[in-house]
Amino acid sequence: MSGTSEQSDRDAYRYAAMISYRHVNPDRRWAKWLHRALEAYRVPTHLCETHRCPRRIGRVFRDEEELAASSDLSANIDEALRQSRFLIIVCSPRVVQSRWVDEEIRRFRVLGGNDRILALLIEGEPNEAFPPAIRELGRNSSPTSATIEPLAADVRPVSGERSTYLRQMAKLRILAAILVVNFDDLRLRERERQHRRLAWATAAATLLLAVMTALAGIALWQRQIAVRERQRTEARFQEVRELANRFLFAFHDSIAALPGSSPARKLCTETAEKYLQVLANENTDDLQLLHELWASYVKLGDIVGNPYSEFGNMGDVRLALRHFQTSLRIAQRLVSQNPGNAILQRDMSISYGKIGDVLRAHGDLSGSLQSYRAGLEISQRLASQDPNNAKWQQDLSVTYDKIGDVLMAQGDLSGAWQSYRAGFEIFQRGVPGLDQFADWQRNMSITYDRIGDVLMAQGNLSGSLQSYRAGLEICQRLASQDPNNTDWQRNLSISYDKIGDVLKAQGDLSGSFQSYRAGLEICQRLASQDPNNADCQRDLSVSYGQIGDVLMSQGNLSGALQAYNAGLEIAQRLASQDPSNIGWQRDMAASWYKLWKLHEQLGNMPESQEAAKAYHQVLSTMKKSGIHLGSDANDVLVELDKMFGEEQ
Repeated sequence: MSGTSEQSDRDAYRYAAMISYRHVNPDRRWAKWLHRALEAYRVPTHLCETHRCPRRIGRVFRDEEELAASSDLSANIDEALRQSRFLIIVCSPRVVQSRWVDEEIRRFRVLGGNDRILALLIEGEPNEAFPPAIRELGRNSSPTSATIEPLAADVRPVSGERSTYLRQMAKLRILAAILVVNFDDLRLRERERQHRRLAWATAAATLLLAVMTALAGIALWQRQIAVRERQRTEARFQEVRELANRFLFAFHDSIAALPGSSPARKLCTETAEKYLQVLANENTDDLQLLHELWASYVKLGDIVGNPYSEFGNMGDVRLALRHFQTSLRIAQRLVSQNPGNAILQRDMSISYGKIGDVLRAHGDLSGSLQSYRAGLEISQRLASQDPNNAKWQQDLSVTYDKIGDVLMAQGDLSGAWQSYRAGFEIFQRGVPGLDQFADWQRNMSITYDRIGDVLMAQGNLSGSLQSYRAGLEICQRLASQDPNNTDWQRNLSISYDKIGDVLKAQGDLSGSFQSYRAGLEICQRLASQDPNNADCQRDLSVSYGQIGDVLMSQGNLSGALQAYNAGLEIAQRLASQDPSNIGWQRDMAASWYKLWKLHEQLGNMPESQEAAKAYHQVLSTMKKSGIHLGSDANDVLVELDKMFGEEQ
């Protein structure tokens, strides 16, 4: 079709496409995503010039968006089908059960749209996810082919591919069909544009740093001028403030998921920190400004080094602690000025929790417990003031769980049990509205795991296994609902590992190996999808060690050696990235110890000596750094000192 006739064909329709889907999640979420992605997409300039494509494809019809206030849905749907150039079906095993979607396809075919039906395949195989009207279309197209499908964009998880990449390719495949351009041409032009954007982002960050530094300096200088200049100074100050807020929140979040964006993210956080220092030096009682500063320092801490951050932290635990401590000082100042403000009280409890997280990751259990308990005192007070406030009740439950984690690490099983039970009872009470939070069930599964940890430490293996399996059931349900949710997949692998621990302790080595293996497969998939995610890499290292332990117990020494070496390689890489991370140092020490004993059992004396020496070096370094080793490790260190001499 020529450019002119193609343009005429577009002009004949009110909508570029109509999206048809089953009105349940996750189908609804995918439909909303596709709707936003298609309408927001800007066609590359080169294609607009060479193919006479519009800058945007135009409006996309989705019934929940367009017909929210309509009194005659059936007539409006029929009219939308007439006015839509393409029909896009969100395909899953659930949509096959929808009579309405099937009828919409049949009506579109009657209107002459056989060759303008597109599919977004989100789950299942085509023969179980395509509605009957599409499958009939395939059979009627060619008597010699059992299944001839319409153009299908596929977002189902693929090993080794990032979910963001799959979504991008699916979006481009659908756009190529709507724009009537070659998919490879569109993908090439989009890739060129992304490269230009990343280069621009790095250059813009450098430019913005200079601009903001200059503007901030001007603003601060002008604030010292005569009273007649104050209004102008205030306006300039607000301009800098707004610019930096957009830079930290909007700009960082827009590039965080881009491949190769780490240098730009680092420059972004460094720039934001300099800006925040300028504003923090202002002796102001502006409540809004102070609250913006609090939120900014909390986010900076999460990005640079909080191991529990949603952003994928950059590994600087010490810098994260400094940012969280600054946020706490700001929160305390705000609360002192507004003691009755519950929102500000909650902000202060969040800062205490963030500090506790970082201290725990750094091995300071006593300091972590003190910070968690300070936050708990605030959460208890808020929750008692409003027992029906679901968010405050959830905050209280999470804080109880974190305190239980620290007590467990300190060996206080009774205290950990009491803290976990206190958090669990909040979920059991059924606080109205608590189940509206996306992570409510996830937190409940984690609490089951923590209770199982205490029971196992107390020797109650059957009770521990029962609690772990209750948590596993929740994790399996969540992971199946959203296979691309990394956190839920990680929780599922952890549940498998914990069940493997109990089965191993009960002597069921075969069952233990199967459970560990299920967890390992999840870890391998997550680590390959995001090689820069330190948490996923550590999970994989630990999982290899667990597999090796079972193989050792089964007498498969060669298999155990292979697993231990795979785990050690990851542990060494992580430990070298951040020598101050105690958890990673302990992982590396454990890997060397296992290899030492395994080579000793195999009679490989040179390799055994090498592993023992490496283990000795790691333990010595940890002890000199003030890290508590435990009595068993200390005893081994004394013996190794005799063998190799004390490390200088």
